[in-house]
Amino acid sequence: KGTVGATYEVKGVVAAVNAQSFLLSDATGYILVYKGYGWSADVEAGDEVVITGNYTKYIDEASASSAAYAGYTGARQIVPATCEVVSKENEIKR
Repeated sequence: KGTVGATYEVKGVVAAVNAQSFLLSDATGYILVYKGYGWSADVEAGDEVVITGNYTKYIDEASASSAAYAGYTGARQIVPATCEVVSKENEIKR
């Protein structure tokens, strides 16, 4: 948990990668690292990375009203300014 808009450094293992983001696993759980459209994956599942970026919460406009009704405030994510691969082929904790 953190303060939305604040900058954080997070170290963890990449658990999954898709076209716009990757899921980072650390001792506190999982966080989505959003890289955006047009991102060519520079990390792979099993990579240990250190990222520095802004903590945000994301919710798409189409879902906002029904999500607010249910008390959902958005997905936790970090929009990275830097991403450094520290090591490869690490165990992915599930």
